[in-house]
Amino acid sequence: MLMSADRINELCEKFCLATASGTYSAESQQHRLLENGIAFHELEYDALMTSIIGLSKVLIRPGLNTVIDFDHYALWGWCGELLLGPMAQIKIHNNQLMQHEINDLYQTCLRSALANCERPSHPEVDREVKRQNLIRSAMNPDGGERLKSSSHMILAYLAFPLLEANLKQIASEFVGLDSVVIKDFTRLSKKDNICTQHAGTEISSLKILLNLVYDHVATPDLKSLIDEFRFHLNEVSGKSDAFELIYKWRCESLHGNTNFPTIGGVILNFCLLLSIFKIKDEFASYQTDANMTWRLSLQRNMTQDNFYPPACFLNPIQL
Repeated sequence: MLMSADRINELCEKFCLATASGTYSAESQQHRLLENGIAFHELEYDALMTSIIGLSKVLIRPGLNTVIDFDHYALWGWCGELLLGPMAQIKIHNNQLMQHEINDLYQTCLRSALANCERPSHPEVDREVKRQNLIRSAMNPDGGERLKSSSHMILAYLAFPLLEANLKQIASEFVGLDSVVIKDFTRLSKKDNICTQHAGTEISSLKILLNLVYDHVATPDLKSLIDEFRFHLNEVSGKSDAFELIYKWRCESLHGNTNFPTIGGVILNFCLLLSIFKIKDEFASYQTDANMTWRLSLQRNMTQDNFYPPACFLNPIQL
């Protein structure tokens, strides 16, 4: 179902209001996007960007509580197909849009986001099979299953270097992927004084990169999208600066002070927002190619290189 950006935003806002107390109910589920007939692969650019921002609001609530829903799996699967599916890979290779290492990191992040996507099991036979599998797993734990159950903690660690790589690509006029500054730019110091980051120095702070992109590179349209994303993070944390919060999350996880398995999907969404903005002018072409490849793969029962639809949306005979 083709859905407008306004309607998507309305549904996400209604879900947030319905769950403001921390309680999820049948009533709140009525505001899920899939429940309202959305088809992510049909969304036009504005509606998809609104979905990324809206489902980020739905995903992480005040207190860093998260509940991942099939809406999120469908969004991540479609964005993966759009940006990194078989046809997108040809464009990436031919136009040298992304370094191999970043490409692999992006794919790993999206696979981690989708790792725990499972079809609902209603029949008794499925419940019994699941019960037996749990018993067997408890007796002889499988490393793959353990990694799967920890996939969003893994994502939380991998999403930060992915965000850093995305920001450096956007700000390539000013900084290289090795963090060395190519062109002087002004920024605020830790004491909020204006200073110059000189060419030849290195950037060691994610916050500096975030502000570099926002202050010196982002167009008004991109700034507007980033502002919407930042506003929600401000609400979640009670902080006045979302960039400072992201920087804090990165530092605390990097240095082993704590881990944030709840934030991986949100940082991934920020990366997706930046990446899809970069293909804005060619969005229709990417959408057409992605829709052709996943449908063709399903017809041939070959879905291993596709992200969409996620495995949890397929019948067993299609897997």
